[in-house]
Parts: sequence; C-alpha cells; structure tokens
Amino acid sequence: MIQRYRKILVFFYAIDLLIVIFSFYIAYILRFGLDLEKFTSTYQSYLLIIIPLWLSLSFLFRIYREEQSTSYKKNLSQYIECQLAFALLLMFIFVATKSYEISRLFGAYFFLLEISLIFIFHITRHKILKTYRSMGYNYRRVMLIGKNDETTTRVHNWISQNRYLGLKVENLLLDTDIAQKSTKEFVGLLINSAIEYLIILLSPEVEKQFDKIVYAADNAGIRIKLMPIFFEGIAHRLKCDTLADIPIVNVHSEPLERWYNVAMKRILDIVVSSITIVTLNFWLVIIIGAVIKLTSKGPFIFCQKRVGIDGREFVMYKFRTMFCHQSKKDELAGLGNITEKEDNRLTPIGEWLRKTNVDEFLQFFNVFMGNMSLVGPRPHMLSEDKELEDRLERYRMRRYTKPGITGWAQINGYRGGTKDMELMQKRIDHDIWYIENWSIWLDVKIIAITIWQTLTGHTNAY
Repeated sequence: MIQRYRKILVFFYAIDLLIVIFSFYIAYILRFGLDLEKFTSTYQSYLLIIIPLWLSLSFLFRIYREEQSTSYKKNLSQYIECQLAFALLLMFIFVATKSYEISRLFGAYFFLLEISLIFIFHITRHKILKTYRSMGYNYRRVMLIGKNDETTTRVHNWISQNRYLGLKVENLLLDTDIAQKSTKEFVGLLINSAIEYLIILLSPEVEKQFDKIVYAADNAGIRIKLMPIFFEGIAHRLKCDTLADIPIVNVHSEPLERWYNVAMKRILDIVVSSITIVTLNFWLVIIIGAVIKLTSKGPFIFCQKRVGIDGREFVMYKFRTMFCHQSKKDELAGLGNITEKEDNRLTPIGEWLRKTNVDEFLQFFNVFMGNMSLVGPRPHMLSEDKELEDRLERYRMRRYTKPGITGWAQINGYRGGTKDMELMQKRIDHDIWYIENWSIWLDVKIIAITIWQTLTGHTNAY
C-alpha cells in the first residue's frame, strides 16, 4: 500500500510540474501572442529557475502528504504556504537580479494561471480520493487497542462511520484481552490479522501492556500509531518532535519554531515593509509630521520602549498623537498610562491618526529592522507588561513570537486601551490562538482584513 501510494505521488508531482510549465507558456502567449522570437534567453532562464524552485518547495512543504494520517485542512494549508513562498521567492529573485526584461503583465498572468490551475487540481484530486475511499476502496486495515471505556468505543465508531478517512478497523482489542494472552500468542494474532497499523489509544491501563504490544508488533512487522486519548483536553494541540533522537511531545503547537516558517514570515515582512516605506512612509513623514508640528508642541515621532519576542525590549516608533506630558526619559523607558476612549491627552489630529491606524505606519521601520512583524500580538509598554504578566492567565506565552502592527485579536475587535481584565484576557487568548495556529495564509488574511477595516472605518480604535 505504501509503495503504491509513493508511485501515485510521483504522478501528482508530474502533473503539478506540467501545470507550472503550461501556465508559463500560456502566460507568454497571452502577453506576447504567438511571436516566439520574443521568447528570449531571459524567459528561458527564468523557466529553468521556476521548475526546480517549484519542485523543491513542493517537496519541502510536503503538499502531497495525503495519507490517512494527514487532514485535508492541513494539506491545503501546506499548499497555500508553498504557493506564497514560491511567489515571494520569485519576486525576490526578480528584484535581486534586476531583470527588467520580464514583463510584469506576463508575471501576473503566470501567477494567476499557475495558482488557479494547481488549486483546482488539488481540490478535484481530494474530492475524487475522498469519494473513492467512501466507496470502500484505498483503505488501510487497522487494529484498535484501548481500555474498556466510552472513549475507545467512541473512537472506534468514529473511524468506522467516516469511511473517507481510508481506515478500516479489522479488530478491537482491550487491555484486558492483551493481558490474558502470552507474547507468542499475541504475535501470532497480529501476523494472522493482515493489518497494516496498530492504533493504540494511550491510557494508564494500556501503558501496562505497552512493552508487550510494541514487541509483538515489531515481530509481526506491523507499524504502530499512538493516539494520546488521556490528554483529551489538549490533544488537539499536541505535536511530536525529537530531542537528540529522543521522541518528545510538545503540549503547544508552535509553527514559528520551524526555521522555514520563520523564513517565510520574515520574507513577507521585508517585502511588504520595504514597499510601504518606499511608496508611503517617505511622504507621510513629511505631511503628517508637518501637521503634528503645526497643531501641537514637541517632536512628531513618538519613541517608546516596548516588550518584544522572548521578553526582549526594543524601541517602537509611532506618529505622536498626544500632547507632550511626560519627560523624554520616562517616555523612552516605557512608562505611561494606557489610552482610553475620549482621552483628553489626544491632540487635534491624534484621534484621527488612531482611528485610521496612520499613527502605526512608522512601525514598518520596526518591521524592516526585525524587532517587529507585520502580524503578531500588539507590543505593550514596559509598565503595562509588568502589571499584566501576573494578573492574566498564560500572558507570558504571547512573547513566543514577535509583536505585530496588527494581529488576530485586533481584527476581532480586541484593541485599544482597557482596564477590564476580562476583555484583556480575551485579547491574550486570541494572541495565543494565533501563535498556536500560525500559517502564512493566516498572516495574509489578517493583513487583508486590517486593510479593509481601516478603509471602512471599522477599527474600534481610540
């Protein structure tokens, strides 16, 4: 079964590659017609870059890990991340090599075709495979081992009822059944069962028989899958890892612990912040700076220490929105009071700057320098951070990632200063959800919603 699936994988990768090449040529025809004389060495060179780049990324992101153990949601997320990485890397190569001979319209046609066609292929392939499995084909025979309780029965029924998973429970053994058999008898049972996997529902009772189960499965040549049912409250968060070749289980999922995810997020940060600084910030600094200086005394840039990743301090930049009421020393040291609704410290233009999020635009410099990200938990003042870390549950977990200009909590309405600890706790819960469920697609989604809320005035900012 596994060898057969690997052969199918080669076919899937080949189809993808053909779609990429097909999209490249169709994009060229849409841009230049059938005049192949313009198909210069530059375009040929880029095609030779695109082919190995796509293959490398599709292998790296394992976009065809469509086994019974991989959910469709995760598979789709891996595909989207792969496409974004592909687009960002090609843009980086285009800028780095200064190849102005490549038509921008051609590039737009290529990405639109390639993304659309491969997405349609992925959706179609998944639907066909799901239907095929539901009809009773392409399944793997498994044996379920657990203790005699409702959870074991529930898992057994769930697998049996959801045939699209591609699993068929041939036998259900309880820990008491295994205890009554000798090791030799158990090995014989497994050999004669014609199963491919053992799915063990871990529990203290089953753990007592664990050595016998592993020994028997190894000698019967049967693979083992562990399902940590005894962590029912947190099972959805558990992730497996290794520590010096020793398997360990992480209680919290942190996608940004993986270097390639960090690299993707950093590339997105650099690309977007660079474009914003060049196209918007240079004239915003002049115009907004002049208005701030004309309407209130003091500098137009507000600098303050905030708490960043792993609790490290950094200086954050904003357009000043309040009258100067603190010493420069206290301001820079991160001391101050939170902003409230109808705050009388706001300058005439300050309220508008906050409502439209324009006051945050200088933080694109923070993003470019690397002490902030486009998306992440909002950074707090040092004094506020110190006060909240012992008052709110799991507060320190928000320091696992870089703070952001916008975030999951902000687009869901949890933003602005508040002394309500219940509301603040909900904000922290949203921050932690973001950290545990991060994907490059989630970042893009949050950025898009932030732009929409800013343009429509639904920011809940003050």
